[in-house]
Amino acid sequence: MGEESGWVEDEVSSIPEDILALAQQYLVHLFQSLQEGSAGDLASRLRTSVRELLAEAHSDFYRASSALMVAHDLLRRRAMVHQGDETQQSAGLQAVSRIAECAQVILAELALAEREATLAEERERLRVARAHSQTLRRVNQRLNRASSTTEVLHALAEPAIEAGADVATLLYVDTDPAGQPIWAEVAATWQREGSPSFPPGSRFYLPNFPSTSRLANHPEELFVVDRVADDHRLDDQLREMLGEEGIQTLVLIPLSRPGHWIGFILFGWTELHSFTEPEIELYRALITRASSAVENRRLLLQTQQALDSIQRSERLLRSVIDTTPDWIFIKDRQHRFQLVNRSYAAAFHREPEDFVGRDNLEMGWPEELVKGNPKKGIRGIWTDDREVLDTGRTKLIRDELVAVNGELRVFNTLKIPLRDAEGRVWGLLGFARDITELKRAEEELEKYRAQLEELVEQRTAQLIEVNEQLQREIIERRQAEARIQQNERFLQAVFDGIQDGISVLDRDLNILRVNQAMERWYAHMVPLAGRKCYEAYHLRSEPCEVCPTLRAMASGMPQMGEVPLTRPGRSAGWLELYAFPTFDDQGQPSGVIEYVRDITERRRMEQYALRAERLAAMGRLAAALAHEINNPLHAIANSLELVLDFPLTKKRQRVYLDAVRREIERLKTLSGRILDFARPPQLERQLTDVAEVVGHALTLADKQLQSSHIQVSVDLPTDLPFVLASADHLAQVFLNLIINAAEEMSEGGTLHISAQQTGEMVELAFTDSGPGIAPDEISLIFEPFYTTKEDGTGLGLAISYSIIQQYGGTITAGNAPEGGAVFTVSLPVAQARVSS
Repeated sequence: MGEESGWVEDEVSSIPEDILALAQQYLVHLFQSLQEGSAGDLASRLRTSVRELLAEAHSDFYRASSALMVAHDLLRRRAMVHQGDETQQSAGLQAVSRIAECAQVILAELALAEREATLAEERERLRVARAHSQTLRRVNQRLNRASSTTEVLHALAEPAIEAGADVATLLYVDTDPAGQPIWAEVAATWQREGSPSFPPGSRFYLPNFPSTSRLANHPEELFVVDRVADDHRLDDQLREMLGEEGIQTLVLIPLSRPGHWIGFILFGWTELHSFTEPEIELYRALITRASSAVENRRLLLQTQQALDSIQRSERLLRSVIDTTPDWIFIKDRQHRFQLVNRSYAAAFHREPEDFVGRDNLEMGWPEELVKGNPKKGIRGIWTDDREVLDTGRTKLIRDELVAVNGELRVFNTLKIPLRDAEGRVWGLLGFARDITELKRAEEELEKYRAQLEELVEQRTAQLIEVNEQLQREIIERRQAEARIQQNERFLQAVFDGIQDGISVLDRDLNILRVNQAMERWYAHMVPLAGRKCYEAYHLRSEPCEVCPTLRAMASGMPQMGEVPLTRPGRSAGWLELYAFPTFDDQGQPSGVIEYVRDITERRRMEQYALRAERLAAMGRLAAALAHEINNPLHAIANSLELVLDFPLTKKRQRVYLDAVRREIERLKTLSGRILDFARPPQLERQLTDVAEVVGHALTLADKQLQSSHIQVSVDLPTDLPFVLASADHLAQVFLNLIINAAEEMSEGGTLHISAQQTGEMVELAFTDSGPGIAPDEISLIFEPFYTTKEDGTGLGLAISYSIIQQYGGTITAGNAPEGGAVFTVSLPVAQARVSS
């Protein structure tokens, strides 16, 4: 027995201390369980002892199994040492063996159960990870398809919506120079039911919410609030605002890029929501994707807006260039056209793109006009081009000859060098104005100058001054030097380089853009952009009664008219206005481009000529009126002679004196009408009854009509609308047409005057029974100084044409089917009406 005991002690000494300690604790717990319970619940108490052993081993099944084997081995050896009866010893060993086997089975069962639990947890984690991966893949796919900020928000909010979120809001944040948040603006929002709690465009002043500073300082952290009412990380104001919206749980996903905070996305629940750790990890995974997606979308929108703005500006300025009546072109150093406007191309019956990449010779210009001919004194277009390209200086070429469709025409051309970013001249920009008609007019003016001096001798000096001023206007153009690199800068230079005024209006007559010429003319109203055109240009509170711009938008066709150049309290001159309508993508008028030219001096010259023509007309009337004046004078003389030299009764004297009074009144009326016609006409526009003006003109021409045996018939409706014009001006036009008809019917005839309203126009027709107008004269009859009369000036119909055009009307000439001439005058109906 002593040898056996020593052997056991040797075996124990070789067991690791931690395993031996576990085995001893297990034996203590097992003996205690056996003493406290009966044999019937041995399995239950044994299972409890094994679980206790496993807990002491911290669920390390290898250490627990080792300790269990040591404990049972010690128990077996102790049974062998201390049992004296071999039968009892055998029974004890069998009991120990059964207990050891049961304990091993229980330990194996526990190990299997633990393994199954671990595998279940791993499967669950794998399932959650796979679900999160699929969710993130769907989010990425929706982000790739998103075309708006709202779709970006919906894509990012999908996981929160699936988790029951009731509100999702995207807020952009504005920061100060120090990076501190100042304002938050709602960019997009979603709500499960009803209208959004935070409508897009809502703004919040962030200094009222100091907690946002903590968010700005930690832009990479997820901000989760399980219970809004109890979370003291939130400011009282923020908790109150969220509470008003019914939000009890929220998640804030920060949005940032390196060195800058963009904003955040808010997910809100109206009921308390408990977050699982996988859910939190999913929201953390959204941080990087959300920041990139939101910032990319915002940059894309900003880029698109910038591109749209540039394209709109290019289209607008291109439209301005193409509606300019002057020629505009660009050439490179090899004289090849890079751009021409529509006026340039239309003059050659071509499209603008036909010129691009081709030079003048390739476009069919005569070689001597292009390269020059010193023998004929022709400098050549390319010679001037080369001078501008080589010297880099702007040049004005006066009286340049250009072949347009086989006809030589005269142009004034301004050529400006174009430079690249390094300052090298790569091409030139040209502005060319056709002055052929002006040259011809100058020649005609020179031809008839002697006749005009006889009629308007007292105005000669002023006419010379006007002509000199016109010459200076033609040759004086400000030289422009600017670096033109990109389309925007180049087109702006073209826009401001045009010396006539250009104004771009929308359909509501708001001024969108003007060039520098308009700003100079209306410097007292700068800035012009944003004002109504009638407010800035005419100092009015409502649109003008006669407006070419309104007619252009109503008809969709270009219109022309003359308008006053207004200064506070006075009129400073006259402008010739061309209104070109612009159209939207649906072909509807979207606005108007006004091209304006100062014609003050030209109008002044026309007024001088108008005055001269009126005086000439008075001369023609004088002979006809002489007999009309002599008749009353003879009647007065005879009546006074009878009263003074013969004895008459008072009653008879009264009869002759009453006759004298009547004749004197007749002379006063006649002289008053002559003075009304002779004095300078009033230029103010007023509501005018054309029927009344026709009657006045017929009264003045009555004697000449009678002496020429002209029968006059008048067909003027009583409800004829008023026009907005000067009655004196219209009287001069009508009288001129009546006298011309009478002179053409020297042997007698008929004159029929009729009127009618056609749409928004009043039309008057003067039809005579004379010989009519030769076909080759109809196109020339309104030209200045053109006349078929030996003693005529050729100004009457030209001035009449100018007067009617000034009021937005037309005057045409033709022949009636039954013979004779027909002159038709059309005038726009006045916007205002005279009440009955």
